[in-house]
Amino acid sequence: MIYFIGRGEINTTKLKQFLAIYLSAFLLAYLTTSSSSSSSRLVSQATLSGSGVRWDIWQGSINLLSDTPWYGNGVGTYWLLYPPYRLFSDPAGGQNPHNDYLQYLIEAGIPGLLLLVLLMGFIAYSWWKYISNRKNESNKKIEATALMAGITAIGFHSLFTFNLGIFSILFLIGLLLGRFLFIIGQTKSIIFLNQLSIRKSIFSLTLASVTVLLISYFTLISTSVFFHSKARTAYSEGKMIQAEEFSSISLGLYPYNDRAHLLYALIYKNIIKNIAELPKEKRLQFFNQAMEHIKEARKINSLRPNSYFIQAQLIEEAPDLAGFNWQAEASQWYQQSLKADPRFILAIKGLANFYLSQNDIERAATTIYDALRYQYPGHKETIEFYQFAELVLQQSGNKVYLKLLKEKLQPLR
Repeated sequence: MIYFIGRGEINTTKLKQFLAIYLSAFLLAYLTTSSSSSSSRLVSQATLSGSGVRWDIWQGSINLLSDTPWYGNGVGTYWLLYPPYRLFSDPAGGQNPHNDYLQYLIEAGIPGLLLLVLLMGFIAYSWWKYISNRKNESNKKIEATALMAGITAIGFHSLFTFNLGIFSILFLIGLLLGRFLFIIGQTKSIIFLNQLSIRKSIFSLTLASVTVLLISYFTLISTSVFFHSKARTAYSEGKMIQAEEFSSISLGLYPYNDRAHLLYALIYKNIIKNIAELPKEKRLQFFNQAMEHIKEARKINSLRPNSYFIQAQLIEEAPDLAGFNWQAEASQWYQQSLKADPRFILAIKGLANFYLSQNDIERAATTIYDALRYQYPGHKETIEFYQFAELVLQQSGNKVYLKLLKEKLQPLR
């Protein structure tokens, strides 16, 4: 239909008739079916708030956007920034806003979104210009239209999901665009080497050098992550010496991995806690080294809640090394961790246990209640958290808190 419109073979009256029939069929299909198709999703998002998970995610993301500078927060930062803005009714993981354009606006700001829109507009303009030219072959016009339809479908679907964050879909878009550009003849303008003012040999050397640098950089990061993974495995198995060795290699290769610094802090914390015969001077040395790694991790990434949680645990488990005001400091870092991510279960349980150790049952119960207002995915960690919450709330005897917990447990039984 679009192809024939481009050729000018359909007059305005027939076009209006077609649109009337199409929209009527669309409305009829929506009213007579109850499936969760793209059309029903589109309509449901326009209804009352809370009507769907995506609506909750979008509302929270818009709240985040209101605090975002016009130039964005940085590519890849959404999942770190989103937790404090999450609605209580949002059960999603929070890795993306299920809307690529909204994510671009939050991470890359107005310049990033504008660049994406201009690129899409250029593609659409090139397609329309090509099919409107009567001199071009009909079969090429049809293929170009089919390719454009595929690209448009992905672009439209990106309003409801994260297509532009999935490598396989990005690869598919690249193939579609490559064939599309080849058909409409844009590849002719890419042959620019003959017009360069520098010698081809210099250009080729520069291109090769950049390629080698990028490959070397990502190889370095991948190797660092590999040794960090081995360090985590050794730590989970209680092999502290091996964990420290692998962590040292990981940080030596790439010192800007905040998770590697935090693992180092966990290793030292574990040594302080489990080796009672260590002299106080040695314990203090490990304590200070753990603190240094936590500070380094926070310089690299201050948004990760783990750094605050680990510091709170370190202080609570070694109060003789932390100073006379250790209770206030431990509480402060637990709360800072929950400020970064209110659904961080380890910090929730840690803070509640801390209050229980101080015989402050009411504050422990309030901590649990505040956390229970959020929605959690129904996996093992959530069930264990609810079991822990039940024990704490039963001690408090607060009926309002226990009622909320009962509502949370109902779907899992």
